[in-house]
Amino acid sequence: MLFRSEDHDRWTRPVERISWYDAQEFCARLSKKTGKIYRLPTEAEWEYACRSVIIDQVSGINEELTDSEWNEKYNQPFHFGETITTDLANYNGNYTYGEGTKGIYQKQTTPVGYFQVANAFGLYDMHGNVWEWCEDDRSEEHTSELQSPC
Repeated sequence: MLFRSEDHDRWTRPVERISWYDAQEFCARLSKKTGKIYRLPTEAEWEYACRSVIIDQVSGINEELTDSEWNEKYNQPFHFGETITTDLANYNGNYTYGEGTKGIYQKQTTPVGYFQVANAFGLYDMHGNVWEWCEDDRSEEHTSELQSPC
């Protein structure tokens, strides 16, 4: 299904075309206005929120798994599994990931929640749509093993 922009109000779409510095300034201004501290998430926090593997719930399962088995079962690249399709997220469908198939290329952002696929934390659009800004740089230590930043 191809998204048509005239069907949705622009205020339901994510912010785009802002720099990391713009995002930092927004957080600083919001902090000043509210008296609370706001900042961008770290890469580890983003990955944790994105994949939404709840460590306490997983560890409550009566499974005896090695670290390797646990990572194979729970440390998947997407909260909905091993691959991604344009039925689940907005990205350039001309490119595939893993065993995924080619799909639709919207050529624009889609409204938040458009695909109606929330993760276990109730967050929408954690894959695709726009690039995310993080407080720190991406590093390989955040991608090899799933670790809770908490």
